[in-house]
Amino acid sequence: LAVAALVAALAAAIAATALRRQAGHQRARNAASPLADAALAGGPCTVAQVTDLSCADFVDRYLGREPVVIRAAGGHAALRNAAFVQLSSEDRVRREAGHLPVKLSTANAFTGREWTEMTLSEYMAHTLGPQATEKQGNQTFYLFGSQHGPAWDEFLQPYVPPTHVYPSESFLNGASVAGDLAKQALCDPGVLVAKSKDGVSLSFGIAGRGTGVPFHFHGPGFLQQLHGRKRWMLYPPGSKPRYHPNETTLHWIVNEYPDLVAAGEGPTHECVLEPLDVIYFPRDWMHATLNLDNYTSFMASFA
Repeated sequence: LAVAALVAALAAAIAATALRRQAGHQRARNAASPLADAALAGGPCTVAQVTDLSCADFVDRYLGREPVVIRAAGGHAALRNAAFVQLSSEDRVRREAGHLPVKLSTANAFTGREWTEMTLSEYMAHTLGPQATEKQGNQTFYLFGSQHGPAWDEFLQPYVPPTHVYPSESFLNGASVAGDLAKQALCDPGVLVAKSKDGVSLSFGIAGRGTGVPFHFHGPGFLQQLHGRKRWMLYPPGSKPRYHPNETTLHWIVNEYPDLVAAGEGPTHECVLEPLDVIYFPRDWMHATLNLDNYTSFMASFA
């Protein structure tokens, strides 16, 4: 039994060393790609950016219409999520949340995804890292969502979703907003908190530089950038951007994006989210994301 245990421990050590070497080779390949470095430097912002956006203005201008980047300066303390920003820092996640179980999906759109499970500390030690430009999305595991159980509930509990300040389309229950009284009722803080309690699903993510998700669409929601920067590219509903569902966003930006922009077929809306920025995206807007920093964490609120 002692020999078997020793053999098992040796095999685990060899596997861990191989993973670290693989991550090191991947980082070296990424550093040698000037086109990838240019893509990861940032990009233009053609999405409306509003500081301390009021709920009434959000309903009038953006709800169900188009994306908007919301920045909280002083008017909406809840949007700053100071407690959860500290809790989700790289240092605290490593020290205090490494035991949490995570279920990772491959970072590809629509085609058959694969899943794997590990602890958060294992993900950060062996999987979190820069994206190799030649590695496909269906070969890249990515932490976003699929967090269940009492331990995850406790971790996510301090987060205040943007739906405490702004409604989502689902809050309308199919009705239209007409008149100041209707907007006042829709923007009532008590109503927003009550609807958020059962009508909002949180998805927490941690990702490395150059990772992201290729174009896809779903229901409406908000995403708040907690740490690092994230680049967003969006097209209106019904658009059919040219991309391969198994190729990464980084590969798309390096190889497809310049030609599409030159042909006038680039994303109609794009922007780089800085820490604490919140982006709202209406239903069925096609979007792809690219994480720009070594430690990028974010929270989506789907409603």
